Amino acid sequence: MNATIIKNGVVLTPGKRAERKDIRITGKTIDQIASVIQPTREDSVVDASGKLVTPGFVNTHTHTGSTLLRGAGGGLPLQEWLRTVMWPAEATFTETTVRAASDLAMAEMIRSGTTMFMDMYHLDMLHLAERVTEVGMKAVLGRGMIALDGRWTERLEAAEELVKTIQSDKSGLLKAAVSPHALYTCPPDFIRKAGELAEKYDVIRHTHVSETAQEVQHHLSSHGVSPCRHLHELGFLTPKTVLAHAVHVTEEELLLLKENRSAVSHNPRSNLKLGSGVAPVRKMLKSGIPVGLGTDSAASNNRLSVLADMQTAALLHAGTEENSTAVQAEDWMSAAWNSGASMLGFPDSGRLEEGSAADVVLIRSDRLHMTPDIHERAADHLLFAAESADITDVWSNGKALMREGSLLTLDEEKVRAEAEAEWRKIAESNV
Repeated sequence: MNATIIKNGVVLTPGKRAERKDIRITGKTIDQIASVIQPTREDSVVDASGKLVTPGFVNTHTHTGSTLLRGAGGGLPLQEWLRTVMWPAEATFTETTVRAASDLAMAEMIRSGTTMFMDMYHLDMLHLAERVTEVGMKAVLGRGMIALDGRWTERLEAAEELVKTIQSDKSGLLKAAVSPHALYTCPPDFIRKAGELAEKYDVIRHTHVSETAQEVQHHLSSHGVSPCRHLHELGFLTPKTVLAHAVHVTEEELLLLKENRSAVSHNPRSNLKLGSGVAPVRKMLKSGIPVGLGTDSAASNNRLSVLADMQTAALLHAGTEENSTAVQAEDWMSAAWNSGASMLGFPDSGRLEEGSAADVVLIRSDRLHMTPDIHERAADHLLFAAESADITDVWSNGKALMREGSLLTLDEEKVRAEAEAEWRKIAESNV
C-alpha cells in the first residue's frame, strides 16, 4: 500500500517534547514516526519544513445546522437569545437551509484544523450522517430533542432512527449520541427515557447543563435539586455522558461527575459572549473529570475554531485564577486533542503515535507572529500566537481533507454561494 510521508515537521503532541520528526501514514493509520523515514518511489511526500505537526482538533460540542445564524442576536443573554432569535429563526429552516449551514460548518472546521466534532441538532440529521462520511470528517451525531410539547414518542423515535442508521454505517467515521437539549426544555421523565434509549444502544448521552446562574436558580426553585444532582438521580450521568457547559456547578456536583466518570465540554468563547460565566475547569481537571473543548454554534461564538477556543481558555483561566500555571499548556492541548477524542469514543485519535489514527494537521511556524521558530516554544506559540489561517494541511483517518490551503472534499466557492443564498431567504422572511 502506498504511504504518505510527512517530512521535516516539528511534531507537537501532549506530554512529549516537540521534536523534528518524519511521519508515515499508511491507510488510516500512523505506522511510523522517526527522525528520518526514507520514502519509496510509490510514496507521496509532503514537506513540512517550517511547520508544526499536530493531531487533528476535536470539537466536543456544536450545532452545525445553525451556522447561518452567525452573530444573530449579539449582546443578548442566553434565554432571551434562544426565545427571541434562535428558535423563531430555526422554525423557518428547510432541509436546504440546514444542508448549506452544515457544509459551511464542516468547511470552516476543516480550515481551522478540526477533524472530529459532536453535533446536536434537530433537523436533517440523517442527511448529515451521510454527508460527514462523504466529506471524510469524524463525528458523533445526536438529534437534539426539546420535549415541552408532549410529543415524546415522536422525538424518541427520531432519535432512535438516527442511532440505528449510524450504528449500521461501516465507514468507522460515525458514532451516535442521544441528545435531550436541556433540563429546562425536557421534563425529568423524558430525560430518564432518553437515558434508557442511550443505554439500550450503548451510545453517548449529551445535553446542556448549568450554562447560566439563572438556569440553575430556576431549576432549584422548580425541582428543589441542582441540575447535575437531578441528572444523577435520573440515571443520566454515566461514563458515556458528555455535558455541555457546566459553568455553574457546585463542589457536590463536581464530585458526582467524578464518581460517574462523566465528561464536560468546555465552551469558553460562547460562554463569554453570552455572558454566562466561566466554568471551573481547574477544579474539574484536579478532580480527574475529563474535559474537552467545544465551540458551541457559530450563532453564539461566531467561529468554529477549536484552536481559537483553546487559546481563549488558556488566557481566560490564567486571568480568572490569577495564576498563569493554574492550567498547564499540556492540559489545554489534551482537551483539544486526545481527551476530547476519548470523550467522543475515538480513543485512537487525538494523538500522534505509531498505531494511532492518522488525524494530522500542519500549521505554519514560519510566519512573523510565530518567529523565532524554536522547538522549545512550540506549545506556547500554539496557545498564544498561532492562527487558523496558519493551517495548511489536514488529514482525517489518513484521508487528505485540505492540502496546501485548498479544501479537497468540499467545494469552498460552492459552499459559500449556497450559504449566502440560503441566508438571503432567511433575511427576506424578516426573522
